[in-house]
Amino acid sequence: MKKFLKIFIFLEVILFAYIFNTSIYNIYEKNNIATENLKGYVLEETSPEILDKFYTIFTEEYSQNKLELINNTLTSTDKSVYDLYCYPLNEFTQKQPISSSILFQYHELQKEDFLDSVGVFYTDLPANAIKEIASQLSVAINNFENDAIPYSMVLELNLLNFVILFIVLQIIYCIYTSYSLKKIGIKKSMGFSTIHILKEQITSVIKYFAVICLVLLFLLNLYYALTNRYDFSYLATSVLFFIGVLAINILCVLITSILIKFVSLEAMIKNKTLNSGTNIVVQAIKIIFSVIIAITIISLLNQGNSFRQSQQAVLDYKYLDGYYTANGFNSSEYDYALANTDILEKYSEQTLEMYNHNHSLLCDFRTDGGLQTSRPYYEQQLVIANRNYLNEFSNIQLSGKPLGEDIFSEPTVLVPHKYKNDENSISEYIKQEYFRLMNYNQFYGCLLYTSDAADEWMGRC
Repeated sequence: MKKFLKIFIFLEVILFAYIFNTSIYNIYEKNNIATENLKGYVLEETSPEILDKFYTIFTEEYSQNKLELINNTLTSTDKSVYDLYCYPLNEFTQKQPISSSILFQYHELQKEDFLDSVGVFYTDLPANAIKEIASQLSVAINNFENDAIPYSMVLELNLLNFVILFIVLQIIYCIYTSYSLKKIGIKKSMGFSTIHILKEQITSVIKYFAVICLVLLFLLNLYYALTNRYDFSYLATSVLFFIGVLAINILCVLITSILIKFVSLEAMIKNKTLNSGTNIVVQAIKIIFSVIIAITIISLLNQGNSFRQSQQAVLDYKYLDGYYTANGFNSSEYDYALANTDILEKYSEQTLEMYNHNHSLLCDFRTDGGLQTSRPYYEQQLVIANRNYLNEFSNIQLSGKPLGEDIFSEPTVLVPHKYKNDENSISEYIKQEYFRLMNYNQFYGCLLYTSDAADEWMGRC
């Protein structure tokens, strides 16, 4: 039966290692995303000017220190993706987490990234330096404590599984003890006490468990070290976890002392270890054990999937807290631009320059699907493209010749001969779309173009 015990403990350690990696340590990693030794802070005011000034002060006066931003990217998969913006990037150890359901993506922290943040950052600056920066900004910088995922979630979502698992452990130890009763009876006939026999059993369990556990942890940590995922916290927490598992195993062995008390020396001499009633109970326990094993496997699979989904839902909700209408979108700067025509025009000119002078391509089209099938074809098939795209990916010709640069100098509608019958309708629709796009911000009280410009339009066939 010693082989049975060794195999059982080996499978048990494998099972609990899986449970530890996918639940407890998975939560630990998600609660400790920030780089070690970096403390979290949050700016009380997050206007673009304050964020810009903070980044400038940090990079100019504290460039020898570290600065980190953390964004949780929402994905359609079960994998949690974290974008880590680090300054300076080469000072950070770019390792991946142990949990396979988590992915770290490292980026160099630029000013634009900090401007798009919500004012939460992690740094190794001393407290007096933080106070000095806050004084220069005239803005309070408070300690930031992230809302941690409670470890109790593991117990809440898997309580039934753990109860069943404990029952399975207890049944296995009872079966192991029942098959060792003849040996136990001999020891009792030699004068060994129940406590001494239990001590021997506990010693065997501890020895097998410790050896198997240490070998497994060594192999796991070696693998994580070779794949750039090793973390000492994993070794420390896993050792504590398996000490707890070992304590549960010892408790199960102690409970089996009830069986040892049923051993009769008279029955042992007659080549029997248990009376008929106890033997029936043992056989019934074996049957129950088989049923419980099947139920446990099915339940663990179902609950494991439910746990991952619940955990991801908590993360998604947590990382949406404090953000604007989109991850990384600073509405203050947008509202400020809408309220100042000069700034809005400057942004428009910069966007135009980006597409026209940086060899950038723009092609946008409608994807209304079947909702617009009743509308005319020229409304359903509208495509907006910039000059670079037209020059490189189109063969539009005017009177058999490629388009010249002068064609882009003023608003012009070119209608192919194929659609000559609809020329007026197409021209009118294009005009309306043109002015609608040019005046997209008119609802904010800022009208940049007027319909008087329609006189500049020309229709050519």
